[in-house]
Parts: sequence; structure tokens; C-alpha cells
Amino acid sequence: MIQRIQSVYLLLEVLISLFIYFLPFPGYDFIIIVARYLNLLIGIISIFTILLYKKRKFQIKLCWMLIILHIIMLILISVRIAAILPIVSIILCFLAMRAIKKDDELVRSADRLR
Repeated sequence: MIQRIQSVYLLLEVLISLFIYFLPFPGYDFIIIVARYLNLLIGIISIFTILLYKKRKFQIKLCWMLIILHIIMLILISVRIAAILPIVSIILCFLAMRAIKKDDELVRSADRLR
């Protein structure tokens, strides 16, 4: 499970979302509270995606959902200093999706040989 490169990418994404969650944002307005809970949701979905290593198609769908949530997060904290971190998470999610697709193609080619 963790020896696959997509798990490493998703684990880095979890660490980034935890880092963003614990960053001190000035004030407690509604947007910051929504961004914090959205970031917590992103971390939970990323961990869930790592644990679903046998269901590669569902992993790809969850990665797309993570990308959409990261874009929403980027819109919410676009004026903050931490706006670069969701961009890094989006890149990591794209890399994980690419690795999941390669893994799926490898499994399919091995099934054809049987």
C-alpha cells in the first residue's frame, strides 16, 4: 500500500492539508472557518484514497474530487500567504492520478497475459 508512489503523493497531500489546517489565519470570519473544515475534509478524503489501493477507478474519481476541493480551497484563501500550498496539493494529486492510471494499465496487461 505505502510502497506505491501514488500513496506517497497522497500522503504528502495529507501532510500539506494538515499544515494548512494548523496555520494561523488572522481573524475568525466565515470564510476562514469554511476553509479550515474544507481542508480537514480534504485530509480525510486523501487518507481514505490511500486506503482504497485495490479500487483504482474509485481512487481516480476521488482524486478528481480532491482537485475540485483544492480549487475551491484556493479560491477561498487566494489572498492569504498559504495560497501556494493548495497548488502544490493539486500537482501532487495529478501525479497520483497518473501513477494510479499506470498501475491500472500494468494490472490490465498482466491480466491479458494469463
